[in-house]
Amino acid sequence: MDRKTSYKHSPTSEVAEIRDKKREEEIVLRKQRRKNVVFSKRARCEEANTVSSTTFTVEQVGSIGLDIQVIGSDHLELLKQLKKAFAEDLANIDAFLSIDGAFQSLISLLTCNNPGLQLEASWCMTNIAAGKTDHAMLALKHASPYLIVYLQGHSAPLQDQCSWALGNIACEGPEFREILIKQGAIQPLINLLQSPIPRVIQSAAFAISNFISGPDADISIFVNGGIAPLLLQHVNSEFDNLPVLAEIAWVLMYTMASGEFEELLISHDAIPKLASVTCLLASAEVQYIQALTPLVRCLGNLCSGPTKNIKLVMQNGCILTIFPFLVNSQHRHIRKESLWLLSNLLVDVTVCSSVGKIPNLILYIVQRCEETFDIQKEALVCLCNMAYSGRDTCEELLQQGAIQAVIPFLTLADPELLTGTLNFCNMMLMYYRQSKMKFEEFGFLDRLDVLANHNIHIVQELAQQILDHYFYEDDDMEQCSTDVRS
Repeated sequence: MDRKTSYKHSPTSEVAEIRDKKREEEIVLRKQRRKNVVFSKRARCEEANTVSSTTFTVEQVGSIGLDIQVIGSDHLELLKQLKKAFAEDLANIDAFLSIDGAFQSLISLLTCNNPGLQLEASWCMTNIAAGKTDHAMLALKHASPYLIVYLQGHSAPLQDQCSWALGNIACEGPEFREILIKQGAIQPLINLLQSPIPRVIQSAAFAISNFISGPDADISIFVNGGIAPLLLQHVNSEFDNLPVLAEIAWVLMYTMASGEFEELLISHDAIPKLASVTCLLASAEVQYIQALTPLVRCLGNLCSGPTKNIKLVMQNGCILTIFPFLVNSQHRHIRKESLWLLSNLLVDVTVCSSVGKIPNLILYIVQRCEETFDIQKEALVCLCNMAYSGRDTCEELLQQGAIQAVIPFLTLADPELLTGTLNFCNMMLMYYRQSKMKFEEFGFLDRLDVLANHNIHIVQELAQQILDHYFYEDDDMEQCSTDVRS
């Protein structure tokens, strides 16, 4: 049996399929993350106001929409009120836009010569763009050219705010991103990754990640703009760098998701840097999940490629020691992503032999077989890869309860889970014949008999092979011995 073919995603079409599937999962994570971004904007608005309990009605917002058009009004105060109102409720954005001339006045304040008004107006535009699609379209058509110009200015707060606004616009979809690209947004955002101000870097990275998160995104524009070394210079676990690291890690994850630019990133020492910072964050007393999630995915993608990438990751002597923290994390998606990474590392037989030396790791992997369907699949691949490494590991798997953990999978309908489970059982019986009694103890034979008549040919074939080779054959031999003695 070719282990790499069976248990590791092949280097061509299957990797592409897996990565496409991972991208679909990322969209779900990304939507939640975008929701969190909107909430974080609201938090900033509330923190900026000493009266945090202030709320706005649509009538009040309509009144502001009228007042903002009046010459001599306190426009700065009106803009501060608007940014809070927009963050509170989408209905407030609609109320403002329903006032004739209000949005045009907001654009006028965005483009005036007063830096304070520019900043507050861009903040309003950020929260408008974080609303519905038609809200973001207004920001795209009327404000984005000015926002892009301000990226190239000298005001760090304005660069920060305009980057957030453009990020909110970009995540609306490919047609929005295409227009922003034609307007010249890419290089100014890349350049901001060199800013001395962490918040500016964070905002620029947020915007860039929204440009490249779609399945049809043209990442080459950013790569050709020199983004790779700029990203990796921010991969460190210093406490004040963690919010920046989180956004940078998402950009790295999307950049390497297709596999096209992995070698370029590796040439800039991506693997040792990512492995080092992942180890530090994973073993911290409080895990910084916002950064840890994309970092684990980055390493998982890298290790799904050439075996040499696994060797480079394993050069970090602490990498395996973090898996008890990851696989047993309280965060479901961390457990799943860490199993995906570990299953790819376990393609290397030398890694399999080392896993048993990590306290409780095999036990935690076995326990993940009791979780939801998608996590069960990742855990099963890990178990299959370990079982392939030979007798010693199979004995450890038996002792840690792997057999009774996977046998219930044989009653499920999913063909991938069924074939994976049968392959695992086959290897356990092949490398550690003493496992036969444990299989029989948990009703394995009854389930095999059912699967031997399964309507899916590969399932039927695997079940019958196991029955013939490890059970019927032994029965025949015992019968022969009885006949000879007679």
